[in-house]
Amino acid sequence: MKGELVAAEKIGLEGLNGIRQANNYRLLPEASLIMGQIFHKKGDGERAKKYFDNTVSAATTRNDLKTRMEAYFYLWQANRNKATSSQEFEYYSKYVALKDSVQRMEARQRESQLKFQFEIAKRDSENEILRVKEERKTAIIVGLSVVAGSALVILFQLIRNRRRILRINRLLGDRNTQIKKMNGLFRHRSIVLESHMKTLVEFSKNKNINLGSLGTAAKDIVAITAKKLKISQVSIWIYKEGEQCIETIACYQLENNTFRDTMSISYQDAPKYFETIKSERIIVAHEARNHEATREFTQRYFIPNDIYSLLDVSFFLDGHLKGVLCCEHTGKVRQWTAEDKLFASSVADIITLSFRTAQRLEYEHYIKEQNRKIGNMNEALEEKVRLRTKELEEQNIVLREYAFINSHMLRGPLSRVLGLINLLNMDKARTDENLLELLRKSSAELDQIVSKITKTLENGAPLRVQELKSDGDSLKA
Repeated sequence: MKGELVAAEKIGLEGLNGIRQANNYRLLPEASLIMGQIFHKKGDGERAKKYFDNTVSAATTRNDLKTRMEAYFYLWQANRNKATSSQEFEYYSKYVALKDSVQRMEARQRESQLKFQFEIAKRDSENEILRVKEERKTAIIVGLSVVAGSALVILFQLIRNRRRILRINRLLGDRNTQIKKMNGLFRHRSIVLESHMKTLVEFSKNKNINLGSLGTAAKDIVAITAKKLKISQVSIWIYKEGEQCIETIACYQLENNTFRDTMSISYQDAPKYFETIKSERIIVAHEARNHEATREFTQRYFIPNDIYSLLDVSFFLDGHLKGVLCCEHTGKVRQWTAEDKLFASSVADIITLSFRTAQRLEYEHYIKEQNRKIGNMNEALEEKVRLRTKELEEQNIVLREYAFINSHMLRGPLSRVLGLINLLNMDKARTDENLLELLRKSSAELDQIVSKITKTLENGAPLRVQELKSDGDSLKA
C-alpha cells in the first residue's frame, strides 16, 4: 500500500506539473484534489491541507462547486481529530453549504432533463398526431376500416402519453417535496450548529472555567448544557481509579432547576459500563434500558428515575480516563442527533480544559508555596550563618586572648621560676635569700594566674587579659 501511494504521488506530481506548464486551468482543481487525497492517505496532514487549499482556490476560480465541496470535505476530515474545533466547524459548514448547493443544482439539472424529455415526448406526440392525420387522409382513400383502426391507434397513443406525463409530473412533485424537506433540514441544522457554536464561545469566556474553579464551573457547564439541548438531567462524573468508582461533582435537573446531591457508582455495580467508557469516547443509547453498555442500570437507576435515553461522553486527562459527561432524558425515548453528539463531545473537551486549568493553577500555587518555603529557608540559613560567624569571631577572640595569656602571662612567671631553679642547680651550696624570695614571688604569681584561669573557666566566663593583668600587677606590687 505504501509503495502504491509513493508511485501515485510521483505520477500525480508529474501530471500536476504538466497541467501547470500547459496552463490547463480546467484540470488543475481535480489534479490538486487528487494530490491532496494521496497525502491524506499517507498521513501527511500539512501537505494534504496545502493541496486541498489549492483545490479550493482553483475550483473557486473555475466555479467548480463539486470539486470545491470535495476539498472542504477532506479538510473537515483532516481536522476532525485535532484540537482546532472552530476550524473543523468552519470546514464542515462550508462543506454542508456547498453540498446543499450542489444537490440543488443537480436537482435543477434533473428537473431540466425531465422537462426536456417531456418536451421530446410532447413533440413526438405532436408528430405522431400529424403522422396519423396524414395517414387518415390516406386512409380515407383506402377505406373506412383503415380510418377506424388508425383512430384506435391514435387514441391508445394519446392515453399512453397522458399516463406518461402524469407519472413524470408525479415524480417531479415527489422530488420537489424531498428537496424542500432536505433544504428545511439543512437550514435547521445550520441554525442549531450556529447556536451550539455561540454556546461554546460563551463557555470559553466563562470566568469560573478560566479561573479553574472546578465546582462552580461544573455547575455552570451542566446547567447550560441541559438548557441548550433541552435534556432532563445533565451531570459530570469523576473517575476515581484507586476506588474503582465514579462520583458526581455536579448534577442538574432541568424540570426543577435544581442540583442533586453527590452520587457514586462502583465498578462492581456496572462492570460493562466501566469497560465501555474506558475504551470508547461516546456512548449513544437511544434506548438506554436495552443498550448493551447501559442496561446494567435499568432496574436500579433507570426505572426509578424514569430515564429512557442516555448520551455519555468520556473525557481524558494526560491519556487517562478522568470522568464522564452524562446526558439523561426522561419521560420518553429520545433519538440523539449528530448535532447533540457533536455538542456533547465539545462540552467534554471544555471540561477537560477546566481540569487542565485547575491543574495548572494548582501547580502554580504549589510552586509559589515552594518558593516561599525556599525563601524562608534561605533567610533562616542566612541567620544561622550570621550567628555561626559571630560565634566563630567570638571564639577567635577568646583564642587570641588565650594565646596571649599563654605566651606572656603564664610563660613569664614560669620562665623566671625555671631560671631561678637553674641558678640554684648551678650552685647548690648557695642559699641566697633574694633568690628564694624571687622564686616564691614568681611561684605565687604563677599560682594566682592559674587559679584565676581555672575559676574563670569553671564559671563559663571568657578569659580577659586585662583582668588577669590587673591581678598580676597587684601580685607584683
